[in-house]
Parts: sequence; structure tokens; C-alpha cells
Amino acid sequence: MKILVVDGYNEGKRGRQAFNAFLRTLESAIKSSGSFKQDISMVHRNLINVGDYVLDWENEHLTDEAKIRASKFDTLDIICFGGDMQTCPWDPRCMQVVMLLHMAALCDKPVLGIGAVWAALLQAAVIPTVQQGYQGLPVWLPEQ
Repeated sequence: MKILVVDGYNEGKRGRQAFNAFLRTLESAIKSSGSFKQDISMVHRNLINVGDYVLDWENEHLTDEAKIRASKFDTLDIICFGGDMQTCPWDPRCMQVVMLLHMAALCDKPVLGIGAVWAALLQAAVIPTVQQGYQGLPVWLPEQ
């Protein structure tokens, strides 16, 4: 099992402490999974370095590089996001993360989002696909 851990915390001391706490919690959950833990690997990326797992299928030609990125995405089993209140979903740095969340929703990959910003980012990324008829992830939509 391969887990992608995306670090959306700021680079300051408090951000590093928060990310390390998030990472320790994930590692603790994996250690408590029994014999299953030997088959688990974790890959860490920061917010702006997830591009090697992202394929922009709407605007990108299917080149050999794009095929490699799609294959790397297929190796992921779970995507975990941790972030703080400093990052907004519409921040240009989040563009690849939003595409990654779209890919996860369309491919039924489990996503764990920690922090209020990541809940908003998940909602921002998945709502358009839900409105187009995709029902893979449970997302609360306000009644209109």
C-alpha cells in the first residue's frame, strides 16, 4: 500500500510542528495496523510538489511524461492532506492539489483531509464533479 502525504502547512516553526504532529499520527495509525504495516510506504510532498502525480487530462496531451505521471498516480492507494488556515483553495499554489483531488474523486481513491482549509479544498475540488452527476465521495451540498 502506498500513501501520499501532502504538506500544506506553512514553513514557520508552528507549521513544521503541526505537520510533524500530523505525520506522527499517521505513522501511529499505521503501526497499530498489525502485520499490514510492512506493506505500507509513505511518500511526502509539499503543496507545490505534487505535480509528478497529477495529469491534467482536460488540457494536456497524452505524452510519455503524462503516461508516467498517470502510472505514478495509479500506484497510490490513499492520499492524505494536512494544512493550516494560511492556504486558501483558490491560491494558485493549490492548482495541482485541486487537480489531484479531482483525479482521486474520479478514480475512487480515499482521501484524508486535515484542517479547515483542506476540508474547503476538498469541497471546492469535488463539488463540480458532484453537480455533473458523480456520486463517489459524500459531499454535503446546501439546498437551493
